[in-house]
Amino acid sequence: MEYEDERMTEAVKSYILQTVFWRVKGDPFCQNEGCLLYNSH
Repeated sequence: MEYEDERMTEAVKSYILQTVFWRVKGDPFCQNEGCLLYNSH
């Protein structure tokens, strides 16, 4: 990703959601493959 990449907003949203998800549930990832927080690795 580079500066002014159109995907930046989606990447930032996933980082913020991952942080909130981790604070609430203790696990930063979702098990559903369609979820933005799915752990792809």
